[in-house]
Amino acid sequence: MEEPQRVCLCPAHAELTNISRVIHKGPCLVTGFCVCADGANGVANLYDGENALGDHKCRIAALDSTTFPWNLTHPVDFDKGIFIDVNVATTFVTICYIPESWKDFA
Repeated sequence: MEEPQRVCLCPAHAELTNISRVIHKGPCLVTGFCVCADGANGVANLYDGENALGDHKCRIAALDSTTFPWNLTHPVDFDKGIFIDVNVATTFVTICYIPESWKDFA
């Protein structure tokens, strides 16, 4: 009988923001992205890069007082980093990610 394989789960980082900014620099896996509109309709754009010139990966719009997630069945690979563009300060974005340096466990 084979010995059981050891599984090493990597905890994800979680960031909450209501301003446009760089979340992470460098390669990573995005595991979750959610937009909450609190006081006005909200829009958030997610880019693979360090500014809005990176690859546009996702755009989520949420009506006031609602929350809308990007349902990810599997983590999404970002090669250059994570930049979030938020339309107004009443739009709150939560993003979960794993830095690439944590992907390669043997």
